[in-house]
Amino acid sequence: MHKIWYSLSVIIASILLAPVLATVAQAQDAKTFQASHLPFNVYSTLDFKTPQEKLLLAYDAYVAKNAARLNRVHASLENSPFEGYLDAWELLLAVEADPGNAETNADARAFLEAHKGEYVAERFATDYLSFIAPSLHKSDNWKTFENIRAGLRWNHDAENLRCWNFYHKVTTSSAKAWPSIIASSMSLMTQAKMYDITPCVRGADILIRNNPSLGTDLLLAAIANNRQARARQILNILAEHKGFPAAEARLALSNPTKWFNTHRKHLATRDKRVILIAAHQLSRVNIEKSVIVADAAAKKLSTQESATLWSRIGYLAALNHMPKSLPWYAKAGTLVCKGAPIINKSACRLWQVRAALRTGDFKTVLDLINRLPPDLASDSAWIYWKGRALDKLGKKDAAKAEFNRIKGSRSYYGKLASEALGIPVLGPSKTTSAVSPKVRETVALSVELQRAQTFYDLGLVNEGHREWNWSLAGNSPEVLLGKALWARDKGITHRMINTAERVRGLPIASDIYYPRPYLDTIAGFAATNGIDISWIYGVIRQESRFIVNARSRVGANGLMQLMPATAQWVASQIGLSRFRPENVTDPSVNLRLGTAYLRLLLDRLENNTVLATAGYNAGPHRAVAWRRTLVAPVEGAIFVETIPFDETRVYVQNVLVNTIEYSRFTERPKTSLIKMLGTISPTKSAFSDPI
Repeated sequence: MHKIWYSLSVIIASILLAPVLATVAQAQDAKTFQASHLPFNVYSTLDFKTPQEKLLLAYDAYVAKNAARLNRVHASLENSPFEGYLDAWELLLAVEADPGNAETNADARAFLEAHKGEYVAERFATDYLSFIAPSLHKSDNWKTFENIRAGLRWNHDAENLRCWNFYHKVTTSSAKAWPSIIASSMSLMTQAKMYDITPCVRGADILIRNNPSLGTDLLLAAIANNRQARARQILNILAEHKGFPAAEARLALSNPTKWFNTHRKHLATRDKRVILIAAHQLSRVNIEKSVIVADAAAKKLSTQESATLWSRIGYLAALNHMPKSLPWYAKAGTLVCKGAPIINKSACRLWQVRAALRTGDFKTVLDLINRLPPDLASDSAWIYWKGRALDKLGKKDAAKAEFNRIKGSRSYYGKLASEALGIPVLGPSKTTSAVSPKVRETVALSVELQRAQTFYDLGLVNEGHREWNWSLAGNSPEVLLGKALWARDKGITHRMINTAERVRGLPIASDIYYPRPYLDTIAGFAATNGIDISWIYGVIRQESRFIVNARSRVGANGLMQLMPATAQWVASQIGLSRFRPENVTDPSVNLRLGTAYLRLLLDRLENNTVLATAGYNAGPHRAVAWRRTLVAPVEGAIFVETIPFDETRVYVQNVLVNTIEYSRFTERPKTSLIKMLGTISPTKSAFSDPI
């Protein structure tokens, strides 16, 4: 299956065939639809006269690898806005069937030239290279691969292309060149998603067979990625080397607790490779036992091996809010969070700072921030917390200097810095800058925007996003604003917001950044549930950007991104007996259930907006669990900063900022983000509902 095009079949089918599928017994769910697998009687209900239906049939032919049928459908689609896509599908089928065919490859190059600068060429080139890479590698014609890849704007570093380039280098270079290849490719070989790409795995395996120490590092990285199958593959290669304790290593990998119990009294005598495997595996299931192993093996491990292990222990302990995380981090010394098996060095360093924040030790916070690499220390989060640490330590002027670096923006840390300086968190109202008639005309004639609008009209949200965003490269602020206003006029609210946020140096009214569609409906549900309308809007803006048929990768649906089980549960709680899951994207239904869920969360989380917001994203049980790790009350900003899930932390921050910005449209605008964050206490809460 051609993954890069797959979303087209899924969404087209859900739009065109949903009514049909509802009447066909046992028909395949439209959310996982492949047209080529539908029974013939479903086809018989469609006449395929509309361009949309023909596009579905064309894609079905592409998925089924039926070039003849695709050609027939293509011929019936005249002046289609999808012409480039139809040509691409035809060519890709031909290339896949015979990657070495000179005529087909000439047609492919002609396609790339004809569509140069268009997004469809970017996507075509990415798939095309994947198909021809094996033959180019075999024929030693890699310059062609490099030349086409060099022209990619977005996908130059697509995983499959990086893997093929890596594999080609490994297999065509002398062993003398391998150390430099290893050094430049270590981040590639330790990324979890690369474990599923054959050329990456094969290239790494070649290097491991010739460099067992690399194999140990990559095995530990696989453990850190929780990819046990890949770890076993690497261990099996290491077991090929004479003297490797394969049986004990397999036990340490498959059952580290059993290994620990078996060798508890003589840990220091074990092979250090087995010790490393066991200790890293134990850190996933029992950190305290991992600590025992690390201490027992201190004299056997190298300085770097020991530092890598203690860094992992400290990092995982910090994520779990364990009080001992800082002392464990400290055992890594100056090599903290360094070494190949540390798969996310930045996260490792930042959680050391967060662990110090959690304890309220601002002297240590300041010291750790000052040790961060420049690219991390310059992030607004750590500029703010550096300012806070300086302020706590009595260095008021230095603190103000840090706050002044990020004040005044619509960002979370910008608002916190502004408030620390006594500046209002809500900036003055603005009037949107005028856009010249020439720019408006140019925007209206944009082929990319028209193509994006067509995709949006079809419900092909991802395709629309890609076409739209492709058109934004190199745009001046005025052109960006013109496109945002065009999106507003066309009712494409989500692109209005996202495009406006790219504009620099021009005033923009708040209702462009923070629109309020469905105002009467949302106001009614806010009143019914007794919750802040600004908060509701803040949640929706973050969840879906007001895309009615939005669907997340995990199956959340609609404006308020409700999971099916959550929607069903909330419906039962509020007595919505006629609720049907297929109605969840209906705006009125989705808003009714979503706002009721917010009310239920508040009721179960002591009316705390921060906890309820975190619970809406990650689940209420997690919000409760994070709260239970507190040993004393902490300010809300520290609680939010130490939420273990990156997605949830950013989510809560953005929703709170949205809530403040939306409050400007109410009778009582909010004046303090710090007050909204409040204090989170370790009071025990319960949430036993099955959601």
